Order: sequence, then structure tokens, then C-alpha cells
Amino acid sequence: MKPELEKLAKQLLKDHPEQNVVFVSESGQAFFNKNAAENHEATRGEKVFPFFRKGSAPDTEMAETLEEVQEALAERKSVVETVIKVATEDNHGIEVSPATDEAIAEVVQLKEKYIIAKDALTEAKAEINANQAEIDLLKKKLKDSLKDTNVVDAKTLDNKPAIAKK
Repeated sequence: MKPELEKLAKQLLKDHPEQNVVFVSESGQAFFNKNAAENHEATRGEKVFPFFRKGSAPDTEMAETLEEVQEALAERKSVVETVIKVATEDNHGIEVSPATDEAIAEVVQLKEKYIIAKDALTEAKAEINANQAEIDLLKKKLKDSLKDTNVVDAKTLDNKPAIAKK
């Protein structure tokens, strides 16, 4: 933590005796309202530090607890952002290792299975389309062949079962 932030916080608490805590961001933005500080942290991505008036709260214990909670929240936020990246990008570039968060590892595995299934479906559709084209060609050849032999007329092949002409 920067010493100038602590100096700013001490001055603000001195100037505002009715306040027992001030929140100061890394850039020096100060807040007496915790929600405003949290919103600033969330929207600007800057870490915000709490500073307590001496005697108003167990300074070190409360600050350490708050810092631990903020670190845990930052970690969870990072996990959520990574999960979103994995879920929305085909080439997410996330490598799973034993140190990878469990949620991230599971999403990566699910995404890999999804991509394999998607690729298999695409291949199956392509094969069906190729087979349909071949079937259409064979039908045309059969139709032309039967037409040449005068066994059935061409309309019969399109609409009804073939019946030999009399």
C-alpha cells in the first residue's frame, strides 16, 4: 500500500471527525461510503483500501480481514471472467494444470467436449449432404434409364411407386 494513500486517509479522517472509516483507491480517489468505494473498484478495476480512525475499530484485525475478503473476491472475479472467456471463445487458450481452479478446469473440459460434439455434428451434416447429392444423382440416372426403356413415365418416378406400362 502506498504511503501517500495512508497520509491522505489520515488527513480526511482528521478533516471529517464524524467519519470512522475512509476508503481510498490506488489512484487516490476517496470515499466515506463503502458501496461507492466498491462500485468504483468494480467499474474502474482499482483496488480500494479501507482506513479506520484509531479506536473506532480494531484497525489491523479488521483491515486484514477486509483485505482477505477483497483478495478472495478478486480471485473469484478472475475465475468468473476466465469461465466466461472459456465458454464464449472457441480458442480460449486456457491450459488446465493441477493448479487450475476446479471450476475453470470443469468448464474447459466441458467446452472441449462441446467442440468435439460440434465438429462431429458438422461432419455428419456434410456427409448427409454428400449422400443426398449422390442419392439425387442416382435417382436421376434411374429415372433417365427407366425413361429410355419405356417401363414407366417420368412423372410416376417423381410422385408414385413405379408401375410397368402395358
